[in-house]
Amino acid sequence: MNQFVLDAYTKRELVIYQRGYSRSFVHVRDVVAGILLGLRAPEAKIRSQVYNLGSEDGNFTKDEIVGLVIKRLPETVVTYKDLTFGGVVHDVRVSFEKIHQALGFKAEQTVDDGIREVVNALRMGILRNPQDEKYTNARFIVE
Repeated sequence: MNQFVLDAYTKRELVIYQRGYSRSFVHVRDVVAGILLGLRAPEAKIRSQVYNLGSEDGNFTKDEIVGLVIKRLPETVVTYKDLTFGGVVHDVRVSFEKIHQALGFKAEQTVDDGIREVVNALRMGILRNPQDEKYTNARFIVE
């Protein structure tokens, strides 16, 4: 999502590969809140347990994310390219019912909140060099 916003903001273009696939997104503030919740939870509730951290509302397709980016940056031109990366890519739609039921976790931030924050940070110049490698975990670029 961050890379989509950066590309839309700096290039006024998004090139989308594998457009139909779903992914789950969670805001870093909600991640921190979830970690703190886990640290404060009774040991009996967390020992030997694995929890997905996020919200059902954070499950999106790439097309849905593009729609949210365009809502904030409507001048963006979207191009779709059919490309596979040499393997099977699966949809990732995650359930967060377990953490909600067991620990009462509820994400407070939406994907749209995150998109708005990144757009505002770029507009205000908070990130002096947003293209710097330290802001990405991508190790390759598809051309």
